[in-house]
Amino acid sequence: MIHTSANHVDEALAAFASARDIEEGLLGAEPDSAVYRDKLANTLNSTGMLLARQGRAGEALPHLEQAVALRDRLADQFPDNPTLRHAQAQSLCNLGDCLRALGRRKEAMDHLVRATGILEDLTRASPHVTEYRVQLGLGHANIGLAHQTAGDPRRALESFEPARDAFLRLTREHPNVPDYQSRLEMILADMAQAHSSLGQEDAALRAYEEARDISARLAEASPDNAEQASRLGVTLHNMAVLLARRGRLEEARSAVVRAEAEQRRALDRAPREAQYRRRLSGHYALLAALGRDLGRADRAVEATERRLALWPDDAEELYAAARDFALTAASARGEPADRRRGADRAVDALRRAAKAGFRDAQRARTDPALGPLRARDDFRQLLAEMAGNTGGR
Repeated sequence: MIHTSANHVDEALAAFASARDIEEGLLGAEPDSAVYRDKLANTLNSTGMLLARQGRAGEALPHLEQAVALRDRLADQFPDNPTLRHAQAQSLCNLGDCLRALGRRKEAMDHLVRATGILEDLTRASPHVTEYRVQLGLGHANIGLAHQTAGDPRRALESFEPARDAFLRLTREHPNVPDYQSRLEMILADMAQAHSSLGQEDAALRAYEEARDISARLAEASPDNAEQASRLGVTLHNMAVLLARRGRLEEARSAVVRAEAEQRRALDRAPREAQYRRRLSGHYALLAALGRDLGRADRAVEATERRLALWPDDAEELYAAARDFALTAASARGEPADRRRGADRAVDALRRAAKAGFRDAQRARTDPALGPLRARDDFRQLLAEMAGNTGGR
């Protein structure tokens, strides 16, 4: 998603709307004009893409549908014009991505497959045109994502593999183009998820390692790129989950510690980006779980305290931290001080959650994670206060 201020987005949308009005008027006056049709398709496609990148897929859809209709007509009118065919394929890909985001998987797949067919024809006819190869690789990757979203990781891999191969060749031929490396990194990360879904853990780990290495190089080359640092954090986190599943807990912890550092770097550069904050919170939750699994309640408490600091006024996040503290208290067998510390911090976090607006006393009373707190007078008193504030809820 593009991280653009709301004012800049509104300004861009207003400019696109003004251009569209002019172009619709020109096309209305000269309905056979391919030039005006092409300009209008460009404006509609740009509008749709901007909206989609801001997470506004529903608003983007009609613009992208109109762009495809105009592109289809131009391609029919000039079937031997590769520039128009390429633009048609791009518009189809954009519409397919938008439909996938809206959960309309069958329609998304139809458009993506159609786009890939056009790009295959263009690449066969002109293999020296790099842009066709780039778009063809992206087309395969988008089809893979559509299969993955539909819960079919095997077919997703069948599409990810030619996408990976395309960008491997491109990175070798153009080693100084970061975008090709970035695309390859993301495809490898998607492949790792598909392998993991199929239980192919060795293949998943290899793909994550390749993605991590590329992402680390890109992050080092662009230290101010918050999104790149954040993506590296996500890949390291996913690697850690897989390593932990295989019992390699210390390796998993090392990966998450590094993920935390990268995600913190991203958040420091873009402090208003909620996605980075949530990812960092997830890293702390995983560090706490690994601390418990390794018998290090002190590390688990420390990780949850850092998580807590990210959400001073978020009731649900404070409640989640309370659960983590309580789980740590339960895991600290044979260590009364650690159990007491975890339980104390859990009640404190729950009190802060209540102050921030959490009122579901019944949920807290029956939550298995909060079991270690049930014998405490301060926990029962807090539940009574929450129930009183909601009329006995």
